[in-house]
Amino acid sequence: MMEMESSKTSVDGANVSDAKGVQGVSVRLSKVSRTYGEVRALAQLDLAASPGEFVVMLGPSGCGKTTALRALAGLEQIDSGAVFIGGKDVTRLPASKRSIGMVFQSYSLFPNMTSAANVEFGLKVRGFSAAERRRRAHEMLEMVGLIEQANRYPHQMSGGQQQRVALARALAIKPEVLLLDEPLSALDAKVRANLREQIKQLQREVGITTFFVTHDQEEALSLADRVAVMSDGNLEQFGTPTEVYSSPSTDFVANFVGTVNVFCGTVLDDKVAVVPNVGNFPYVRGIGTPARGSRAEILVRPEAITVRGDLEGEYLVADVTFLGSNVRIRVQKEESTFTVIQGSADIDIVAPGSKVSLDAKGTAILVRSER
Repeated sequence: MMEMESSKTSVDGANVSDAKGVQGVSVRLSKVSRTYGEVRALAQLDLAASPGEFVVMLGPSGCGKTTALRALAGLEQIDSGAVFIGGKDVTRLPASKRSIGMVFQSYSLFPNMTSAANVEFGLKVRGFSAAERRRRAHEMLEMVGLIEQANRYPHQMSGGQQQRVALARALAIKPEVLLLDEPLSALDAKVRANLREQIKQLQREVGITTFFVTHDQEEALSLADRVAVMSDGNLEQFGTPTEVYSSPSTDFVANFVGTVNVFCGTVLDDKVAVVPNVGNFPYVRGIGTPARGSRAEILVRPEAITVRGDLEGEYLVADVTFLGSNVRIRVQKEESTFTVIQGSADIDIVAPGSKVSLDAKGTAILVRSER
């Protein structure tokens, strides 16, 4: 893929051109609701993206993320609320009038067409000349690194290659917004990791406002400018990957994004909580207004604690997993299990069955009143 210097900005409501002249536009879902009988798919959803932003919608199955994507595309009728693209209300516009490119999990390529013909299809429907279709298809296939596969049929390409053709087809019509619905979930782990890097690079080059739906936390955190975490039709948190991981706004976000350890401890003041025999944890956010001196549950990421070999330790090592530069250690105390991740070079040699102590070395992501 070509290396390009983008001139896009992040001023909400403005259209921004990158080096290829593709426009990034603002997108907003305003108090969008959708129900299916007794099931509430979306509840007054408010979500806004700046021009050229890469937004990942993250959540478990049935949380409403795909419904939101389809509502934005015009493929799903909403019960109330409004959809804005580039500052214009498109709520009543059909999907064909919304200037949106969409990539699905299943690729949805025409099996009887070559990759070039697949990319040309949307342009043909829109009345472009044969010469312009060929030129644009060549440009798009070159952009996704598949120009040598231009004359191959879908069954002659790998899953990753087919998905890149689908991406080239979506971008060929020069849409204002790109929507990707679980586009990598059908691929194996190595191909998925490689392709998500390519998608992120391509999105930066093109400068198009992008919404990406996934239930994969690693995928969301590695791709997004901002992550929209959803649950039961509600937006739980909308922030940068760092904010969502390190400073979750709700219990749900803390537990859904990444691994979390829950310790019982005591609140020292409105900034520090202490876990007996582990140490003090500074914290930013509290739930249930835990008062000074009160018992509390302290939520801590695996990398915010360390393991220390200790024959008098209160914890027992359950298992040790080598992860290359890091080691994941699961320890137990009575009926509770905790996870620690730390650098391979920094860890004492511990083995399953050995006794250890835990030490605080980082910040708690959340402190809540004891349940």
